[in-house]
Amino acid sequence: MLLTEKLKKTPKWVGELYLEFHRGTYTSIGKNKRNTIQGFNFRGIDDVMNTLHPLLAKANIFIVPKVLEIQREERTNSKGTTLIYTLAKVEYTFTSTEDRSTVTATVYGEGMDSGDKSLNKAMSIAMKYACFQIF
Repeated sequence: MLLTEKLKKTPKWVGELYLEFHRGTYTSIGKNKRNTIQGFNFRGIDDVMNTLHPLLAKANIFIVPKVLEIQREERTNSKGTTLIYTLAKVEYTFTSTEDRSTVTATVYGEGMDSGDKSLNKAMSIAMKYACFQIF
């Protein structure tokens, strides 16, 4: 198969996130998951971390979160279920193990859950967008 034919069959993503390290590694994270209830495509935190982890490990970078603020309130959905809504302001520090240099990103994340996971969801969203800001 000719290279031009292979390129025509290359998957195309909507809303790509490109990541470049100085070692010449490029990748993208497509919006391959679908929220069927609200009708939109998305990339989840697992997609982001599964893609970034090997690249961060190769670059000797680790990430540490620090929750700066938490706001919580109860909300009721259209079915009458009580949900806990959480807004978290989180600072993520990206540190190089080679020279200890750091870069920080401060982001907000929102999460809602009927149980005890609204903060986890808020931090996952915050982490995903911190990575988008940095890379």
